[in-house]
Amino acid sequence: MILIVFLISQSSALFTPMQVHLSWTEKSSEMCVMWQSRMSGEAKISYRPYLCKQNFDWKTINAQTSRIDFGTEMPRYSYIHTAIMTDLQADCYYEYTVGIGYFWTESFVFSGRTPGHDINTSYKMMIFGDLGTHYHGQKSLNLMKTMTETQEILGIMHMGDIGYNLEYDQGLIGDKFLDMIKPIATTHAYMTMPGNHEQANNFTAYKQRFLMPRNEASQNSSYFYSLNIGHVHYICLNTNPFLIIEQKSERKTMINWLKDDLFKANNNRNNVPWIIILHHHTFYCTLNPNMEMSRKDCEVQAEIIRNALEDIYYENKVDLVLAGHVHRYERQASIYKNQTILGDVDEQNKHVNAKAPIYIVSGSAGNRSNKNDPSSPYNYLWTRFVSDDFGFGMLTMINKTTLLWEQFSSESDKMIDYVYIIKQNNQTSS
Repeated sequence: MILIVFLISQSSALFTPMQVHLSWTEKSSEMCVMWQSRMSGEAKISYRPYLCKQNFDWKTINAQTSRIDFGTEMPRYSYIHTAIMTDLQADCYYEYTVGIGYFWTESFVFSGRTPGHDINTSYKMMIFGDLGTHYHGQKSLNLMKTMTETQEILGIMHMGDIGYNLEYDQGLIGDKFLDMIKPIATTHAYMTMPGNHEQANNFTAYKQRFLMPRNEASQNSSYFYSLNIGHVHYICLNTNPFLIIEQKSERKTMINWLKDDLFKANNNRNNVPWIIILHHHTFYCTLNPNMEMSRKDCEVQAEIIRNALEDIYYENKVDLVLAGHVHRYERQASIYKNQTILGDVDEQNKHVNAKAPIYIVSGSAGNRSNKNDPSSPYNYLWTRFVSDDFGFGMLTMINKTTLLWEQFSSESDKMIDYVYIIKQNNQTSS
């Protein structure tokens, strides 16, 4: 009897689905779910409408399974399972569970409001960079979990440096991180962009564990993509190639795709008036000359990336640029070529008809050093707010004319900064 119980327990550990997480796809009305198991088996997902005008029976589909070697020093195999839920309706919630053979997870619930749907009502997006598995990362995640349970948050965007080296310790760091985000990633699309800590072995661990919207230009790599969500066009980029000399072709491909995507987005401004770009590395941050890393981040690397992209952003009237990489929070004014560009109104917590992109750095979710970068001792004319607190941001699309950005501290569990970004008379930045 004891032997039977032991064998069942061991089988459960090998086959039980782990690290379940959601992401949106390149198609409207879809949600991707990924999970992992130690052993291979018949992987399936079952889902049904929930809290809907009309409930339907469970629909069960097969998942695609890949055998992955996470080992960097010796082989360590696991199985990654991927399935796509289709025909989702924006006015419904959905209940789902994933399984392998006889071993299934508990049920999770998510909103059917996916990109591409006509979302005219207000929504919130949780946005941050640089979240690791250490103490402050877990503390930020605790506040995120509370907010996702008490507020209507549509999705989550992680701007690189994911868990701090997914491939470390034979891939166990990646396992630990995905286990850590499970409370929020099983109920909300968890959208990612690669940071510098994902670039090992040509981003192999990142590509294995996350599937983002695909396009022909990125060769289905999930490196860069765009989404229309309500009145906002989001563009998510991989800024690493600009800092890797050998990746000239990757830079050219992404820039050509970006220009084409921005051209289409600008032609659709009447329907989707806002353009927001997200990526890991920042264009602007306050330099602390006493820190070598600050000089590297805010002088050397920032200038390289600005030279490649800033004119494109300005000429295409991008409204807001969000980034991480620097381990603190900084909100800046509208900037072009290192100069503040005045709009119709530029107050401490409000911009009306900005004439250049507004830049925000939210890279303080919880890096692996358990301390954030100290602020610069100098004042910059374009700086509006700086904080060394650990935390994350929240973007609220209020309507066609108004966005609200808020930064929350996971140390005080309070909102520490906010800014309203407003357009009047159908104006766009610059």
